[in-house]
Amino acid sequence: MKIGNGTLKDADERGIDDKMLLLLQRTAVLLLLLAVSGSVVIGSGVFDPKPVGPLQMSAHPGTMTVLPGEIEMKWLEIALPAADFSVRETAVFRTGEPDSLFGLILGSDDIDLLIAVSPLGYVTINNQQPTTIQPSVLSPQSSVLFPLQPWPHVRSRTAPNEIWVDVVDGEMTVRINRELLWTGPIEMMPDRMGLFGQSFGETAVFDFQSAAVFSESN
Repeated sequence: MKIGNGTLKDADERGIDDKMLLLLQRTAVLLLLLAVSGSVVIGSGVFDPKPVGPLQMSAHPGTMTVLPGEIEMKWLEIALPAADFSVRETAVFRTGEPDSLFGLILGSDDIDLLIAVSPLGYVTINNQQPTTIQPSVLSPQSSVLFPLQPWPHVRSRTAPNEIWVDVVDGEMTVRINRELLWTGPIEMMPDRMGLFGQSFGETAVFDFQSAAVFSESN
């Protein structure tokens, strides 16, 4: 049957096309709404890692200057709890030798754990015997948990880097700038934390902007 210049078949096909177009438009709107809501949720930090308990102690350690080819270490007057805890340290390379390392030390009477990043985008995690003058992170005296290597989430040059460590039930989790780097059992329960800096060339200057401890234990 013809209707004007068309047929019932043509009308049916146009109706189906219109319905498909409407369905596609609604689907596109729904996907857009989901994408926007997902971005809002992610941006709000809902899925960010959470520290082990509330903030217990914090400090603003300040600047560390490391002379050419030297190593500097400074223990903070912050006692770590015997129970599970989180520590955060934020630091930035200010000036000088970019071929260098800076980071966080967690210590006990038996062993020290070093987590360090480089302005060149490298990161490493080492166990080492505690000494007054710390050995190089590349020394054979160190037990390497995460070999010195580039890692995409390390911020290079003068951008700040956050080192975050959780110690829970004998397991340690290390994050750099909120991104998971390493997790595994630990050989010791650290009771103190400190700052580390090392230059492989000329003088390097680091600014340790913050150090904080979180725990359910008071």
